[in-house]
Amino acid sequence: AVDLRAHGQTPLGVGEDPARWWTDLGEIATGLGLRHPVVVGQGFGAWGAVAATVTGLLEPAGLVLLEGVYPWPREHVMEYLGQVLEPSLLELVAQRYGLGAVIDDSQREPFADTAAELARADWTTEQIPSSVIRAVAARSLWPLDGPGVGSSWIRRPTLEDLLALACDPLSRDPFPCLDTYLQLPTTTALVMASDGVLAQGDKDVWHLLWLRPDWTYQVVDAIRNVSAAHPDIVVKAVIDVLS
Repeated sequence: AVDLRAHGQTPLGVGEDPARWWTDLGEIATGLGLRHPVVVGQGFGAWGAVAATVTGLLEPAGLVLLEGVYPWPREHVMEYLGQVLEPSLLELVAQRYGLGAVIDDSQREPFADTAAELARADWTTEQIPSSVIRAVAARSLWPLDGPGVGSSWIRRPTLEDLLALACDPLSRDPFPCLDTYLQLPTTTALVMASDGVLAQGDKDVWHLLWLRPDWTYQVVDAIRNVSAAHPDIVVKAVIDVLS
């Protein structure tokens, strides 16, 4: 797993070109000597894997897409993302997860503990082990003065990072829509949460699968974050793609 720009422990921020968060994937694969990897993308990361593949930056042996699929025409996706990416809504998300919060050394452990407690009380994350939530929260803290330095930490991504990254796909091609998924040249496994945004039985997902009979499809008893709630199923999807 890699920390992409403005996430986790990478020193790289969003920068002037927000699309670098997915265009980096080609350089990462090359740097690791992975000529034809199986790439797993969760949520927004699933779109990054698709974008890097259809543009030729990645030549994967296969893709495993966890939830992050937009199986509609371009106009429908524009309308949907316009609602989801409403700045006031993203501000609520930032408050809920403490995005951009600045803390000192003494608050790092309590910050991770609080994240785990909030997850247990949230129906969208209650299936994810507290240890996983805690580890992700701890990893999201970045030293303000740089790696290995300082007593102040910031929770990444910040709201500004989130806005830049989330809104970027609306302004460029490839665009996250049905036509783009039809261009994918590689074996693809789609794993969806049973109670996610696109739940089991969604007619548009089935339409995409009808157009791509070479894709495999699985619905997991989960609300979101399939990779955290059911890592064993993700491993099986990877093995299925390889076989």
